[in-house]
Amino acid sequence: MEIKEFNYGINYISNQGESRELQITGDNGAIFSLEIQRTVGSTITFYDFNTKTFVSSRKRLKNRKITNGSFSISINFPAAGLTVGQGPDTYNLFLHAQNELDTFHIPYIDARFADGSVDINNTIGSSSSLLERVLYQYPDAKFSITGLSPTPLAGFTSFTATTAELLLQAGSSTGFIPFSFVVTLASNKSGVILKQPGTNDLTAFTTLAMGEPYFRIPGVFNPAESPIEATINLPVNNSNTITIATDEVPGGITTESTMTDAAGFNFSSEGPSVVTNISGNTITLNNAVTIPNVAGNSDVKFQAIKYPRWRVPSASGKLHQLVGGMEIFGATADLTSGTVLKSYRDVTTLKREITRSDGSVYEEDYNVVNHNVPVIDTLGLKPTITNGLVEFQGGVITLNAAQQLTNVRNTNSKAYAYGLSSIKTISGVDIDITDLKIELEEITTTVNDTDANNADALTSFDVASTDGILDDVSTVHGVNLNSGVATPVVTNISSNTITLTPGGHVLQNGQVLTFKGAGRVFTISGKVKVNEMSVRNTILYFDLERFISAS
Repeated sequence: MEIKEFNYGINYISNQGESRELQITGDNGAIFSLEIQRTVGSTITFYDFNTKTFVSSRKRLKNRKITNGSFSISINFPAAGLTVGQGPDTYNLFLHAQNELDTFHIPYIDARFADGSVDINNTIGSSSSLLERVLYQYPDAKFSITGLSPTPLAGFTSFTATTAELLLQAGSSTGFIPFSFVVTLASNKSGVILKQPGTNDLTAFTTLAMGEPYFRIPGVFNPAESPIEATINLPVNNSNTITIATDEVPGGITTESTMTDAAGFNFSSEGPSVVTNISGNTITLNNAVTIPNVAGNSDVKFQAIKYPRWRVPSASGKLHQLVGGMEIFGATADLTSGTVLKSYRDVTTLKREITRSDGSVYEEDYNVVNHNVPVIDTLGLKPTITNGLVEFQGGVITLNAAQQLTNVRNTNSKAYAYGLSSIKTISGVDIDITDLKIELEEITTTVNDTDANNADALTSFDVASTDGILDDVSTVHGVNLNSGVATPVVTNISSNTITLTPGGHVLQNGQVLTFKGAGRVFTISGKVKVNEMSVRNTILYFDLERFISAS
């Protein structure tokens, strides 16, 4: 007799606790035992199937029989009360087939994570009497939506944004929930709405740890600068320092240089040998080199080279969160503007003659792939996996533009994903979003000019504040404006003095005016549906630069 399937519900256990039904299916008469262990920190407790609680002494559901094709039991998983940074609590479910009573699991089919460890929840059957499954109980995670300026543009300097927040259980889902947040520009800034926001304006980012440059694509991104030649002392044996035969390093060799064109040298397989430091007549390289002990000194060449491919360290890399097309921003605007993650494919189209069976000839095009470089290459490096989730993945990334060494090498940049599909990859959160809208708060201020005497017509006058008012954009509304002309527009601002076109308005000192079309306060709203929540706190951002022009 066989136990065929163990249905335990793969979703995370709720932090608030829950009752969950377990079902064992198999042949009628099959006998099994079940044990459930809970691990909190280093403490292990056991599920008591009678009291429906976890206790310190070992308990099990012993020698139960499958009838009518299945056996079901409800398990009470307790509330964990975990907070951010704690857990997860772990539940190991041990299903024993009682071999001595002629009960066995179906044959074992292996399943592995990318690091080679066993993915016990996705294996099938067992080669022994034991089949194990594992469940995790995570703290509630915070899901937030707010706004940012990734560049950042000067108009968004010192802006503030509130945050819309939801507290959700890992793995849970919701219906559509209204959200809104408010963006306020600095007092000396003003903005206008360029368009209504869309889902492609929503972004999430991850830190991109850029390590050493990786090998160039042959014939691509080649430097234009002529190489600089230097004579070095020999021998050099597996060292990252070399000594120049003269008293000092020739001018032009800098930390932007790469050692090139050195026949017979044994360079590193990890990447190019680039200059990291110069002291006196000693050059330090990022990788060790071996130079054969030949007669006399040897001439080597150095060249200033930019690189489109970069190593991402295994200990901190997050290649699993990256997708092609992500926009990359350096921490201090040190990347080439418009840098994105992008594969490189170079194809040459050639023609060839094809002879038909009747002897006639025709031409057809065919493609020769010269280079096909992926946007992300793990190089076979294994990821770091914790509780079934990838934490880190190293490898190599390809950018659409070659980058300077000193700007990028061993720095952290930010990789921004736009659109719901890419956001799911980078954050682990699957959402739908609808009814997006941006609204501009109107500016109100008072006339603060004694010349506004309700008798004389004015074109220029003082107001209490011009914050948020934008010349050639803001329109003016209120009483005592000249009704015989078009809606007046602010055409000049000088300190607290504004000029209106058309002019000639008989105003009263202290009266309130409203200014539309530009302002400082924007409200972005919509409805969000979370289809699956991540185990981690997640912040999504609307890229304000895409639909607000601020100056």
